[in-house]
Amino acid sequence: PKIATVTLVRKQNLLLLVKRAIEPHLGKWSLPSGYVDRGENVELAAAREVKEETTLSVKIDKLQGLYSGIGPVILAVYQATPSDNSYPIASHETLAVDWFDIKDLPALPFPHDNDIIKDYEKSLAT
Repeated sequence: PKIATVTLVRKQNLLLLVKRAIEPHLGKWSLPSGYVDRGENVELAAAREVKEETTLSVKIDKLQGLYSGIGPVILAVYQATPSDNSYPIASHETLAVDWFDIKDLPALPFPHDNDIIKDYEKSLAT
């Protein structure tokens, strides 16, 4: 299986989302994510993907969990916070980047997204 990262970047009660510039789900809001390169540290890959998609540097706070579905991909989901007060900027991989209130997120396109968000909200409550 392939390993991909998904990163929940939090600033107060806001989550960072990216509008996808590639298929699948071109033009849909999504969590920053991407594949881990061969030989790459998974945690560093999560931070790299956020930087590539949003220009933000982040501090990885913790591994939220591993998720697998029907396909050959295992998702390593991390929680992170911005390293500084920089404002996110869309890159060649994204059409837009913005902060969304966790209670008012747009529909997210991937089947695993709802489980990831649900688990994230549970982790905030504990």
